Amino acid sequence: MALTLANSVPYAGPNDAPDVPYWQQRQAEFIDTDKTSKDARLTAVEKAARGQLYFAQTTVNSGSFASATVVSNIPSFTFLAGRRYRIAWEFSYNTSVGGTYMSICIGRCSTTDAAGLTTGITNLGGRTIHTDGAGLTESRSVYGYFNPAVDTTVQIKFYGTRTAGSGTMVMLGGSEPAYYTIEDLGAQL
Repeated sequence: MALTLANSVPYAGPNDAPDVPYWQQRQAEFIDTDKTSKDARLTAVEKAARGQLYFAQTTVNSGSFASATVVSNIPSFTFLAGRRYRIAWEFSYNTSVGGTYMSICIGRCSTTDAAGLTTGITNLGGRTIHTDGAGLTESRSVYGYFNPAVDTTVQIKFYGTRTAGSGTMVMLGGSEPAYYTIEDLGAQL
């Protein structure tokens, strides 16, 4: 045990046994252990899904289209590296002719691209839909997934084109709003 210089009073050295009641020793051990588990929980929270990060809705009908057309877009959104994202588009539509097939997609592109530009889009997901009859209102959802390796700021586009048949499509917004969401699904494993 070492001594203080002024009063020659002993004090605990770095390798001396603790000179406190047993309950205080246990409390000190618990606090150290708890700090480690808190760090582990923080890491788990950082990896956990963060839920919905973006929401918008459209309350105006699109014009009718048959060729590739961007219906809506998110001009700029930053995706963080090492995370998985789901982009969703929930919409209602009708077509001018039953039996028409339309490809409905979600894609990403540069933030400098014009909102209506249909070239330079990297597809993130989509589906082909078949229409049952002229003028019938139908509802669908389309999902795209994005897993960036580095932090990335991009424009998200929601677009469609006719793939078979002769009809045109109108995406509804007035009577049945379209919804656009981006959800953080958590760290990529």
